[in-house]
Amino acid sequence: RRTHHVYACECSRKHIAGERYDGFCRDRGLTDASGRGLRLRVGEGVETFDDLLLGPIEQEPARQCGDLLLRDRDGNWTYQFAVTVDDMVQGVTDVIRGEDLASSTGRQLRLRQMLGGSGHPRFAHHPLIRKPGGEKLSKSAADSGVRELRQLGLTPEEVIGRAAAAVGLIGQFRPVAAHHLADIFKDSPRGERIHRANSR
Repeated sequence: RRTHHVYACECSRKHIAGERYDGFCRDRGLTDASGRGLRLRVGEGVETFDDLLLGPIEQEPARQCGDLLLRDRDGNWTYQFAVTVDDMVQGVTDVIRGEDLASSTGRQLRLRQMLGGSGHPRFAHHPLIRKPGGEKLSKSAADSGVRELRQLGLTPEEVIGRAAAAVGLIGQFRPVAAHHLADIFKDSPRGERIHRANSR
């Protein structure tokens, strides 16, 4: 359905040159045509949520990202739009994802409200396993995954122990059985926070 909140935009990534969109096409009256994206006007205001791992968070989508891209210039619906609609349609109650996506949450909450959604899922943004230099592990950078570690001869307990040490669940590496991991997490500060949230 067409509303005054959505408008066509022909700006490229090069034009934007950053994460925040300046609203250049907002009042240009462009038609929805091939090679143009669709953006949502994002008004001022704060979105708040209590992350189960990171704690209370406030975000201002208008200052953070500006008007939200819903569909790109190639006709593809964006991640922000797709996950918000999927969560609403499927009745998702808990979202667990990497902490690098925490900054997306406020804009998704705003979009959910504008689409008529009531309430929102609980969020838990977990720490990422990173390389010694601080950059996150990535398949696109050909970093080793579980399969490669197993091919090197590591046991499942060694793989789990490495991951637990990398995100700070244990002080230093040691083999950890999968059934022991839940107890380790439960006794950690992050696990205690989730337990308190579930007890409310």
